[in-house]
Amino acid sequence: AVVSTQSTGLSLYNEGKAIQERLTKSQRRPQDNTKAFTRLMLTGRVSAALRFVGSQVSSVLPVTDAVMQELKAKHPEPDSKSHVHSLIKGPLEKKPCEPIIFENIDADLIYRVAKRTSGSAGPSGADAEMWRRILCSRQYKKK
Repeated sequence: AVVSTQSTGLSLYNEGKAIQERLTKSQRRPQDNTKAFTRLMLTGRVSAALRFVGSQVSSVLPVTDAVMQELKAKHPEPDSKSHVHSLIKGPLEKKPCEPIIFENIDADLIYRVAKRTSGSAGPSGADAEMWRRILCSRQYKKK
């Protein structure tokens, strides 16, 4: 069967969009960082607390002429000879994510990934240790 490259590209694009829409961006306040660090230290997870503090360091350059010149040098204008066939034309229809993405997710994969998790609690309040206990314990096994 011959598959059009444009339709294949659109389905890949739709799958990517569907996955990205499910990702959430967290917005932390400085007091949340203090609470997270304190919680990690009080539970004896010193290395995780130090990693957390180290991950909070960031620096953004001020927008100066020199910075702008450097960015323009690294990101030149696109070539005007773009391939017409590589461009998506017209409105894009919004489709749900293809079920094949979730086809390979089974109990064994969840178990193996859960065993390797590490980190502090997210919005649910459950840290990696709690999720490991829930997902890998026979106590929670469905009867």
